[in-house]
Amino acid sequence: MKLLNNKKAMLLPLVAALALAGCKQPEYGPINTKPERIRPGPNVIFLKAGDDLEYRAQEAVLSAKPGTTIVFPRGTHKFTDELIVNTSHITLAGRGMNKTILDFTDQQTGAQGILSFGDQFTVQDFAIVNPAGDGIRTEGVDGSYFHRVKVEWTNESDPTNGAYGLYPVQDNNVLIEDSVVIGASDAGIYVGQSKNIIVRNNIAEMNVAGIEIENSQDADVYGNIARRNTGGVLVFDLPGLSQEGDRVRVFKNLIEDNTLPNFAPAGNIVGIVPAGTGFLLMGGTDQVQVYENVVRGHYTMSAGIASYAVTGFPVPDGFDAFPEAAYIFDNVFEQDAGYQYDGSLLNYGIINLFERNGMKPSEVIYDGIAEVIFKGPPEMGGMGLDSLPEGDICIGENIDSNENLTAFANLNMWNIDQATGLPLGPIDTDASKFDCSYDLLPEVVLAEKTEPPVTDEYTPEEVAALCATDTGSEVNWQALVVDCPQLSDYNLFTDNSNPLSTGNNNGVVYDLSTPLFSDYSKKHRVVFVPPGAKIDFDRVAGDTSDKDMAYPEGTVIAKTFYFVDELSEQQLVETRLLINRGDAWQRLPYVWDGADAQLAYGGASREVRFVDDQGTARTTTYQVPNSNQCSSCHGTKGTDKPLGPQPHYLNSDLNGVNQLMDWENRGILANLPKNADNSAPATDVPAYEAWDDDTATLEQRALSYLDGNCAHCHSPEGRASGTGLHLNKDRITGVVDKKTGVCKMPIAAGHSSGNLNHDIVPGDAEQSIMTYRMHSNDPSVKMPELGRSVVHQKGVELIEQWINTGMSVANGCD
Repeated sequence: MKLLNNKKAMLLPLVAALALAGCKQPEYGPINTKPERIRPGPNVIFLKAGDDLEYRAQEAVLSAKPGTTIVFPRGTHKFTDELIVNTSHITLAGRGMNKTILDFTDQQTGAQGILSFGDQFTVQDFAIVNPAGDGIRTEGVDGSYFHRVKVEWTNESDPTNGAYGLYPVQDNNVLIEDSVVIGASDAGIYVGQSKNIIVRNNIAEMNVAGIEIENSQDADVYGNIARRNTGGVLVFDLPGLSQEGDRVRVFKNLIEDNTLPNFAPAGNIVGIVPAGTGFLLMGGTDQVQVYENVVRGHYTMSAGIASYAVTGFPVPDGFDAFPEAAYIFDNVFEQDAGYQYDGSLLNYGIINLFERNGMKPSEVIYDGIAEVIFKGPPEMGGMGLDSLPEGDICIGENIDSNENLTAFANLNMWNIDQATGLPLGPIDTDASKFDCSYDLLPEVVLAEKTEPPVTDEYTPEEVAALCATDTGSEVNWQALVVDCPQLSDYNLFTDNSNPLSTGNNNGVVYDLSTPLFSDYSKKHRVVFVPPGAKIDFDRVAGDTSDKDMAYPEGTVIAKTFYFVDELSEQQLVETRLLINRGDAWQRLPYVWDGADAQLAYGGASREVRFVDDQGTARTTTYQVPNSNQCSSCHGTKGTDKPLGPQPHYLNSDLNGVNQLMDWENRGILANLPKNADNSAPATDVPAYEAWDDDTATLEQRALSYLDGNCAHCHSPEGRASGTGLHLNKDRITGVVDKKTGVCKMPIAAGHSSGNLNHDIVPGDAEQSIMTYRMHSNDPSVKMPELGRSVVHQKGVELIEQWINTGMSVANGCD
C-alpha cells in the first residue's frame, strides 16, 4: 500500500460533488440584525463619540466590574490598538452592525481587534472593519457569545487580510449567531479546540473557508449561509493541538457557489482546499453528521470525507488521521456539470481522475484510505478489521433538485502515481458498501450563564487615605491593596522622583541572564518582599521542570524602563508594578511625567531616543502597554505570574555574587537547594545561559533567547499553547519534533506565515517563518506581538545563525 507522504500527494484531494435544492428546504436566513435596545442602568456605560473614543473605551474596559455592559455609539470610530478584556461577565455592545463600526484600518498594535480572556463574554450589535489580524478572538473563555456582529476586510481576496473573523479558541460554551464575516484569509467563522458549540443563522462569504470547526467537540452548525467562499463549511482535525474533534452536526445550512479562488497565504493548511468545495471533513474528527443541507454550485466537490494523509504531509505518531463514524444523508446536492479546473493541485487531482475514467464527478467523495488501512488484508499493509475502530463511514440517500439520487465515489486515494503524484483509483461507485446509519447526535445545549461575582471595592475616600499614608522611610505596604494614582504613593524608593535610586525596606535589585527585548530600553528591576515573609523555592528534589518560585502575598516587583541616547542622557519612560494581592497579581503601568509617574491603565506612547546594538542613534515611538495587555504575556488574572525573576534567569552572578544565594543570605528566599558545602545553588537548579555570552554554545544561546522572548506564550501553559509551537528551553533542548518548530507547519498563522511552509527549516533561516516574523514590525505579523516597535538586529542574527549552522538536526524539511 502506498501512503501519501509524498509532497506531490497534495494533488490528491478528498472531496465530493453535490447538487441543488428542491424539496427539503432548510431553515436558513435571513438573519436577524435588529439590535438589542440597552437601557441605562448602574452597570451600563454609554460611550460618547469623539476622537478619543478609543482611549475612553480602553479605560472603560479596564475599570469595568463583572456584570458591566459597555455601549459604543453610532458612527465609525477609529482604533489603532487592540481592545483586551480580562474581566468576566463583560458585554461590549453597539447600536447595530451597520450603525456602529470600529475601524481598525490604521491599527498599529495588537494581533486582533478585540481579544477576551474573561468568562461569560458577550459581543453584540457592532462591526469591526479591517483589523490587522483576527477580528474578535476569545481565548480560554467559558461562555463566549457572539450576537449580530460583523467583521469585514474591505480588500476582497487579499492574503494580507486577517486570518479569522470570529475566533473562539480553547473555549467552552460558544454561541455564534446572526453574524456576518467577509474577507478572512483563512476562515470567516472559526471555532478551534473548543467544546459545546452552537453556530447558527450566520452569513459567511468571500472568505477562504466560510465556517470551520477544528479540533472541537460537541458542535451544532445550522441555519447558516456559506456562499462565495473557497470552501463553504469545513470540519478539520489537525495534529499537534490540545484535543481531537468529536461529535459535530452540520445541518439545515445553505452552502452555495463556493468557487472563490483560494487566497490563503502559503503554509496555511486551509490553502489546500480547492475552489468549488461545498463541505469537507478532513482528519480525525469522529461522529460528524451532515444532513438536510442544500449544497449547490460547486465543481470540485459538494461533500468530501478524507484522511489527513491526503494533504501530503507526514502523519505524526499518535495522531488519529482518519475520520470515522461520519454520516451524510438527506441532503440536496446540485453540482455544476462537466470538468472545471481551478488551477489548484487538489482540484486537478480529483477532476483529472474522473475525466480519465470518463465519468461525471460524483456528489459525495471519500478518499478510502481508512478502508485500506483498517479493513485491507495484511498483504496490502492493512489490519484486516471488520470495521473502522470508531465506526464505519455511512452514506445515506441524497438527492438533486429533481429528486434523483446523487452519486457517490470512493476514490481509493491510497493508490498514488509516485511519478506524478496523481491518484490512480480505481474509482468505486458502489454506495451499498457504505449503506449504514447512526442515531442522530443529541442537540448541543449550552450551560446556563452564571451570575457575575460580587467584588469587594474600596471607596474613593478609602483609596485616597491609604495612598496618602506617610510611612517615612518604609514602603507603604498597606496601600498595596489598592491602585494608587501616583507611583510615589507606594514610597518604594528612597528618592521617589528617581526609580533608579535605592529601594526602601532593602528592596533588592536583580538582573536576568536573558531578558525580553523591548526597543533597546534599559531596565532597572527591584523586588520588595514584606518584612518577615520569604519567597519559597520549594519543589520536588531533582525536578528541574518545576522552575517557578512562589512569591508571598504583598510582594512588589518593580521594573523601570528608560532610554539612553547618544549623549548618554537618560529618559525615564515607565515603571511597571506587579503586586501580589493574594488572589492575583495586579499589573499597574506608571508613566513618568516630571518628578513622579502617573498611573496609566490605558497605556501610553512616548517618542524616545536610543542607541541600537550597531551603535546607531535612533528614535522610535515606544508603546507603554495597557494593564490588560500584560495578560498577553503574564497570563489572565488568577493564573498570571512573574516571568523574569525565576530561578533559571536568576541563577547567575550580579556584581560577582550569585543572585539566588544573595537572596537567601538577605533572608527573602527559602528552601533554595544548594550543593554539599552550601556555597552555591545545587547543580540541578536550572541556569539559562545569556543570549550574548560568547562562552556558551550557539544552540544554548539561541534557545535561551527563544525562551526569554517567546516561551511566556509558546509553552504548554502559555496562551499560544494551542498553536503546538513550544519554545521553552527545558522543553526543546535535545528534542527534535514539531512542537519545537522544526519542520512544523503553521496552524493558524494567516498571512503572518509570509508564504513560508515551516516554522523552522534547519539550515535555511530565510525559509523559516520564525525569522520572518522576528524581522517584521507589522502588528499582525511581528513576534513577539507586544513590547517592541523595532527589530532586535543581533537577536535575529543569533537565531538565523543557529538555524543556518548551529542546529543539532539535519538540514531541510521533507
